[in-house]
Amino acid sequence: MPFENACNELVLIPSFKGIKCVAIQKIVFCEAYGNYTKIHQIDGSFTTNLSLKHIEQILPIACFFRCHKSYIINFRFFSELHIAEDVIYLENKSFVKLSKHKKKDFVMQLNAFVEANNAKSSVHP
Repeated sequence: MPFENACNELVLIPSFKGIKCVAIQKIVFCEAYGNYTKIHQIDGSFTTNLSLKHIEQILPIACFFRCHKSYIINFRFFSELHIAEDVIYLENKSFVKLSKHKKKDFVMQLNAFVEANNAKSSVHP
């Protein structure tokens, strides 16, 4: 699926108050809380009873990356990677952990995301 189509979709996600229609491009990151997942958006957050694994299957891989057992990030909001600390900083001043075992895959997929968005990249895995 082309980047533009995949990252501009809407998804329906159950919340504890009902069902939310969520614009994929507004999801900053997702955070596991046991069998629940907290969806952090540009304009707030909500919790769903879906597991992070289930959320991972819903979100397009062109835009999102499971960087840790507890986090999925949207590359659109990527700001900085501190390699020595294994921390990813996002544009909204949040930060999440990066699994040591996923560093190489993260850099490769980040490069693919950047290239798909006609930006220049000089980072190599």
